[in-house]
Amino acid sequence: MRGLVLGAAPLGKSDYVSGYLRPDDMVLCADGGLRHARALGLRFHALIGDADSGGRWPPPGTSVIRLPREKDQTDLQACLDYGLQNGCDEFLMLGCGGGPRLDHFLGNLGLLEYCAEKGARAQIVDARHEIRLHTGGVMTIANPDAFVYLSLIPLDGCISGVTLRGLRFSLTDAELRRTETLGLSNEPLGTGEPVEIAIARGRALVVQAVRKRA
Repeated sequence: MRGLVLGAAPLGKSDYVSGYLRPDDMVLCADGGLRHARALGLRFHALIGDADSGGRWPPPGTSVIRLPREKDQTDLQACLDYGLQNGCDEFLMLGCGGGPRLDHFLGNLGLLEYCAEKGARAQIVDARHEIRLHTGGVMTIANPDAFVYLSLIPLDGCISGVTLRGLRFSLTDAELRRTETLGLSNEPLGTGEPVEIAIARGRALVVQAVRKRA
């Protein structure tokens, strides 16, 4: 089951959102994500947070988990935990990208690793990006031509055995270092074919950037 987690960061022009929605998603609102659920006309399964950015909360009796202001995790991580405990093995995180809080965004990138450690896949999507965690092996990107760029950003000091197929700048059994920028700003070929990204050792973020208009 997939959890659709709505954070409080701006969605931007939300016409792209409908292409990601599934009727069987478990919709989870992290505090201010309630605004997005209302704007998109989505019924949520749970609203989880401390009400510091959520505006007018639903009346008592609805599916609300009120968290204290002082706590050891963000509202978003609490949403992910709720989803994991209720059968989600995949998460789509909307409203979790480049908002006014860079610290929260960087923390949200770490939550991609958190989900992977719990055996779940996750991606962050906003009006301009799709961001995934690559933990090794072969990852196939089915929609590379929907974005102008594709970047591979190492999380470990060095990732090795990197092979890229279906991109303008190919690599074969290469090494990428976290302190260098070799993996940035690659481009899909525009052929409609999937892209394959293989990593023998190490973890990286796969960032598709600058969404094209349909």
